[in-house]
Amino acid sequence: MLGGIISAAFVYAIYHDAIEEYDDGTRQVLGPKGTAGIFATYPHEFVSNMTGFWDQN
Repeated sequence: MLGGIISAAFVYAIYHDAIEEYDDGTRQVLGPKGTAGIFATYPHEFVSNMTGFWDQN
């Protein structure tokens, strides 16, 4: 887990200028200029919590 956190910090540091240009300095999780998908993955609306739980085990 620590490796993932450190890796995400490196991605943010390396691509900071590109992210700033893309979202005009306004961080959004979702939406047309959402950038959270760079650092994590999110399930589709049709995936239930139980399916997500079993998928990750």
